[in-house]
Amino acid sequence: MAVSTGVPEKTLAVQATKVYRAVGFAKGYNFWGWFFLVTSLLIFTLTRMTYFNFYNVFCGGTGLAKGDMGAASPGECFYYLQPGRYMVSIKAHLWTILPAALLACGQFTPIFRRKALWLHRINGWISVVLSFIATAFAIPLLPRTMGGGVDVITMNLLLAAMFVVSIYYGVKTAREHKIQQHRAWMMRAWIYGGSIITLRVIMEIASIWMSFVGNFYHVLPCDKVEYMVKGQNLSMNYFREEFPECAPYWLGQDPERHVAVRAYVLEFDPVGIAAAHNMSFGMSGYMAILIHFVGLEAYLYYTDRKQSFFAPKAAKTGENGHAAKVE
Repeated sequence: MAVSTGVPEKTLAVQATKVYRAVGFAKGYNFWGWFFLVTSLLIFTLTRMTYFNFYNVFCGGTGLAKGDMGAASPGECFYYLQPGRYMVSIKAHLWTILPAALLACGQFTPIFRRKALWLHRINGWISVVLSFIATAFAIPLLPRTMGGGVDVITMNLLLAAMFVVSIYYGVKTAREHKIQQHRAWMMRAWIYGGSIITLRVIMEIASIWMSFVGNFYHVLPCDKVEYMVKGQNLSMNYFREEFPECAPYWLGQDPERHVAVRAYVLEFDPVGIAAAHNMSFGMSGYMAILIHFVGLEAYLYYTDRKQSFFAPKAAKTGENGHAAKVE
């Protein structure tokens, strides 16, 4: 005799409905989209709040000052610990983008907007201002970020432009009371910004692949290589034996000397890890941006077609954007 599963399934559906309606959603797929976005951004942000302790965590502690995998990417703190624009910029960037991202997580929760609209507006303005400041301070870092290659600089400039423009239109449409457009633009801003999470996943996969292939090399400045070697408490003799091409650097003949380093991450070698990360960072960023752009626009097309860039112009005709739909 077959046992009916209708009642348990119905009960499960009822419980699921209670959960997403308690958060403020009327449709389950919107809840899961929100859950994926907010959970990813929240976890990523919270795990990096320790970066406020700049010298002891982000660029400090056992091994971390030399770019251990727990904080900055290997070798990056060589520039960040030098007094001047790089130190000021990275501190200001971290101290503004992390709170901005944390506040943004609350902004996407419907029940928060409906129960405390005044707080939603204040919270939103704080997040917007912090986001603009964080982006402005990220720009001076680009010549040194992950090797400062053309691919890295252009990728970061593209991401910054997409992030800032989306926030601008998000604010503009909010002031015009075009609620659905405001929602779509703010989703764009933070999903574009969230591509830095996907970037890291792609970068690690690419770095592992390059390590297995074994024929990839990236050029690093000798002073940065020396910094990472010293961070492992290795002698100057080791540096000279492993990187003889840097001889003009340590002899003082060419302070800007660079050396080709094998991209390798399958053992703890900060120099090889730095080469792999620097080599794959730009490509990973472009791929992540594309994935997030297409994914978001597909989601908007499915849930609110008028707001998607993929929607035909005819679908947008006659939209006034003033009425807020049920989430």
